[in-house]
Amino acid sequence: MKTILTILISLSIASSISYAFLGSCQDKRFSRQMEYKLMQECMSSSYYSSYSQQVSKLNACACYVASLACEYDGKDKKLNKAAEKGKLKNDEKEYNKCLEDAKD
Repeated sequence: MKTILTILISLSIASSISYAFLGSCQDKRFSRQMEYKLMQECMSSSYYSSYSQQVSKLNACACYVASLACEYDGKDKKLNKAAEKGKLKNDEKEYNKCLEDAKD
């Protein structure tokens, strides 16, 4: 339970931090429920063998969610429509860029 709470707090902090560096996209955010769902899906996609790997993944996921919010104007409906059509912009390429930036 303590680990879950730590992860949830870390997710909210990482999400807030990533939006602080977006410049013109700062005001474009998905609903809290959508952000949580996206972060949860992103974080559950791999196994972490160390704390530093978990933090890197957390930062990469926050960066990716922020880039999606910027791309889709923070509108949940726009993101859902693109996902239904299988046409998410910034998908693999943007996530990998965020992951590389998080490792630095």
